[in-house]
Amino acid sequence: MKKLLALFVVVLGFSAVSFAQLTNTASSSATATIFTALTVEKKADLAFGKLGAKTSPTLAVMSTTDSRASSTSDVIADVTAKAAEFEVRGDALSNFSVTTPASSTSLDLSGQPSMTIDATDWTVKIDAAADSKSGSIAGTGVTKVKVGATLKVGALQPSGNYVGTFNVTVNYN
Repeated sequence: MKKLLALFVVVLGFSAVSFAQLTNTASSSATATIFTALTVEKKADLAFGKLGAKTSPTLAVMSTTDSRASSTSDVIADVTAKAAEFEVRGDALSNFSVTTPASSTSLDLSGQPSMTIDATDWTVKIDAAADSKSGSIAGTGVTKVKVGATLKVGALQPSGNYVGTFNVTVNYN
């Protein structure tokens, strides 16, 4: 009888092991955060102001601080000279970057030689930070971006109002 009881205990022990779980399930949540679309709006045009041409090619530099920082052109005092200004809106405190034209930009007057801004001659200032093409959106969700450039003025450039356009692009980093 003892043998039968021992056999019964052994069989019962093995059968208990055979009922152990071989699988298990856990749940997880799925989330997504939609950020505010990044927008850019022009507030002021880039204006080099009144310049005088010389007998050799010259440069006119409009800084991001609304001043003609250095210039080899004859400069006439002009309150209309200023950097372009844009307003960027997006998620507060998010990092973003500004892209300026990747090729030369021409300022034209019908029938006259163009003046140009080369792709490497753009400067960008985000809010009050030093010149930089990347920064953070202010806590209000609105940030000011200023864009300056260096204009190449041809030798004896004919007088007139030269006009050109350029694009700036903003992207979240």
